[in-house]
Amino acid sequence: MELSDGLRVYDAIAHPIMQRFDFHNQSLYLTVDRTNWKWGEKNLNILTLGIVYKGAAIPVYWLVLNKQSNSNQRERIALLQRFIRQFGRSGILGEREFIGNQWWQ
Repeated sequence: MELSDGLRVYDAIAHPIMQRFDFHNQSLYLTVDRTNWKWGEKNLNILTLGIVYKGAAIPVYWLVLNKQSNSNQRERIALLQRFIRQFGRSGILGEREFIGNQWWQ
């Protein structure tokens, strides 16, 4: 499987989520968050882009980080660009840890 095939899989998951919650044609507030879980001996470090819905963030896109540290600006921008390519731009809500000139541009 090529990288572009993997991205299509994410898009194939994101579209039904958008339809299920009827997110089309309305203002969207996006969140970006990173979580780290332990599954047996393995660390799972996941960067998630979600949409705020009734006080919770519904995950739409995510990126498994093959490292134990925080996400970097490049990874966060790539996640947001993936969403924008499919669904366009709208209001963005992010945590203060995700600040940088490139990020806000």
